[in-house]
Amino acid sequence: MEIAVSSISISDILTNLQRGSWLVPHFQREFVWTSTAVRELLVSIIKTRPVGMITLWAQADDSVLPLEPISVPDSSSEDSAAPKYLVAPGVRTNTYFAILDGTQSCTALAMAFAGLRPDNKRSRYCGSYYLDVSG
Repeated sequence: MEIAVSSISISDILTNLQRGSWLVPHFQREFVWTSTAVRELLVSIIKTRPVGMITLWAQADDSVLPLEPISVPDSSSEDSAAPKYLVAPGVRTNTYFAILDGTQSCTALAMAFAGLRPDNKRSRYCGSYYLDVSG
C-alpha cells in the first residue's frame, strides 16, 4: 500500500468530485456543517490559511464498498432528507477513491464553487455564498 501526501487546488478537488473520481462511503455521516462553518472555510481559503486534509482510499475495480457522490439533504425536514447530488449516482471514473476524511469540507467547497444546493428552498442549505475578495 502506498501512502502519499500532496497539495491540490480547489479546482482539482471540484473536478474530482464532478467526475465521480472522489466518492463518499455510505458509512460517512451526511453533511452537517452550518452556514457559518462553510463561510469560515471560505475565509480561511481566501486568507491562505491551512484548511486541513482530505484522506482518500483508492478503490479496486472489484470493490463492493457502497459509494455515492457528494450531496446535501434536499428537504427542510431532517426525518425525510432526500439528498441532492453534485453528480448523478453511479457516475464514476475508471480510477476512483473513497473519501475517508474531508467529506464535510469537500461538500462545502461544492456548495461554494460548484453550485451544489438543494432544490427545496426551505432547506437550510439552499443559500448561495458570496465571496467579497476586494478587501
